[in-house]
Amino acid sequence: MSWVEITWIVMSAACLTLGVIHLFVWFKQRSHYAHLLFFALAVSATAFGACELVMMRSQSHAAYAATLRWAHVPLAMVVLSMIWFVHFYFGAGRLWLAYAATGFRLLALGLNFVTGANINFREVTSRSSTTTSRAACT
Repeated sequence: MSWVEITWIVMSAACLTLGVIHLFVWFKQRSHYAHLLFFALAVSATAFGACELVMMRSQSHAAYAATLRWAHVPLAMVVLSMIWFVHFYFGAGRLWLAYAATGFRLLALGLNFVTGANINFREVTSRSSTTTSRAACT
């Protein structure tokens, strides 16, 4: 295991730990939904980190593309949790804007599964071990 993978796992564990703390706070204060949304945000970020770790370890471009497609689910949950956390915790922003952002993110998630490889790439033809990736952008 390389130092990058160890760092990835440690960051995910720290994120999940903070989320569990907020879950326990929410159990004591059930009317404060911001704590539950912070937990959802932490779990989603941990799941997205796991998807990134799987993409780093993938041996074929097909496995990479499949993992990237499914990585959009926790990414959507990160975005949605963040939007509603800000709304409930700070009481800031317009409610219509939160609904619009939620709708557009869910639309993008739906399009992710009906377009090519995913919403970012039409197809993933190959990948290399360097920092540059080869994919046909839409």
